[in-house]
Amino acid sequence: MNKSTKIWLNYIAGGIISIFLLWSIYTQVVKQLHSLDAAAWQHTGPAIYLVVCVALMLANTSLEGYKWYLLSNAAGDIGYRTAYGSYLAGVAFSIVTPNRIGEYPGRVLYLRAGNTFRYVTVSVIGVLSQLWTVYLFGLFGLVYYNIYYPAMLPKIALGFCLISNVAAAIVFLKFGDWLPRLQQFSWLRRFGVYGKLLNRVDLKKQTLVLAISIARFAIFTAQYLILMKWLNVDLPAFDG
Repeated sequence: MNKSTKIWLNYIAGGIISIFLLWSIYTQVVKQLHSLDAAAWQHTGPAIYLVVCVALMLANTSLEGYKWYLLSNAAGDIGYRTAYGSYLAGVAFSIVTPNRIGEYPGRVLYLRAGNTFRYVTVSVIGVLSQLWTVYLFGLFGLVYYNIYYPAMLPKIALGFCLISNVAAAIVFLKFGDWLPRLQQFSWLRRFGVYGKLLNRVDLKKQTLVLAISIARFAIFTAQYLILMKWLNVDLPAFDG
């Protein structure tokens, strides 16, 4: 297959995928709008709240693109523009897959790398950072809940959450020490080499990845609170 044929096939395939994704987004939005009372739009606040939410969405995608750039660079020479495009491709795949399981495979496919397992290895760090962030904010929420609604069950939940945070911290910060141990098993020995990739993701870079994940979660929360404000829902900012 010559070069021009490959280019045309890429354009055709890309066009078909784009049309399918746009149609999928359109049908999802229409389905949600059908379940909404039309009169609700007449009781919303100023449009500036929506503008701020869109601006925060751009900030969020830029942060995630930079996080993926930091991680993918450990596996190959990837520029920010390529990493950002890879992230958007993953978002596109996640739209049409259950529970967003297609996000990271979509990112790796976009890169068209010969050895995809390298990128899968470093992507696990990104997943763990976002997971630990959820645990951290869950811990803050449970502390708040226990202060204002003290009871035995919330205390038990807080204890489990604290243990989960400690476990997440150990797994995330010491992740590079886990993969080399695969060499102890003969059938997993060939994967041990990928543990060396994680040595390129030092503690400083891991801390930065975690900070980006926390910033993204804060943006999610801010968007939610701003949309509540737009819908004229009186929700105190600190409690929210």
